[in-house]
Amino acid sequence: MALNRADRLRAALERDGPTCVWCGRSFTALIVPTTEHVIPRLKGGPSWLENEVAACRRCNADRGHRGPVEWLEECLARGWRP
Repeated sequence: MALNRADRLRAALERDGPTCVWCGRSFTALIVPTTEHVIPRLKGGPSWLENEVAACRRCNADRGHRGPVEWLEECLARGWRP
């Protein structure tokens, strides 16, 4: 049975922990988790749990459709430890 988006987000949080995978901020009422595709959907990434992680809205929006390597370099340039 396929998981819906909310179930995939819950599973990603259980797997990866309660922090943004990119910037490391803890999720709170103000910093809510979103489903982030490691390989962007625009570039052929599937909506499967194996391709999804939990990220804060800021990182999800700032990343846009950049690939994971390019975004990791940006995170490190910002002083984050993804």
